[in-house]
Amino acid sequence: KAQGVGNYVGVGVLLNQQGTAGNGFSAQRTISGATIQARYAVKNFTNLNAVSVRPYASFVGTPAGQLGSGGGALVSYDWSVSRAKSGVSRANVYTGVGYQIPFVNDTAANYQSAVGNRGQFVLALGVEGRLTNSLVGFADLKFPTTNAANSYGATNGTYSPVFTTGLGFKF
Repeated sequence: KAQGVGNYVGVGVLLNQQGTAGNGFSAQRTISGATIQARYAVKNFTNLNAVSVRPYASFVGTPAGQLGSGGGALVSYDWSVSRAKSGVSRANVYTGVGYQIPFVNDTAANYQSAVGNRGQFVLALGVEGRLTNSLVGFADLKFPTTNAANSYGATNGTYSPVFTTGLGFKF
């Protein structure tokens, strides 16, 4: 059987430039967290390009002990950028659009750009590639359509995409 990028479920890290000042922290702080992300190809086009669904959940925290989480799903179009001799894709570039919502959200916390303060549309740009027959590496930038800092009354709040990267296990 040909081994392409395939469907996977993965774990990784996220990084985001802080978007909300609060609890004595500045709005220029970089925060980090964990992510769970998956890819399921809904429609393949000759084992190269595909339309995929990409659900994800993000978990972030602050030095003050506040925790936040959010999640969503993207619908993406995947372009093959590297092919195996069998003709299947070994690496993809993808763009997508989706929607995300906060699950746990402390409005005074310093993770608003990563989780969001309410449901919002998200745009994404990413890459993924087969590392072994069982592992896929992924990295993407998610662009929320609202600036969480400004939605809380700040002015000139930092807007920053959320960077995620990690490893997925193929299924």
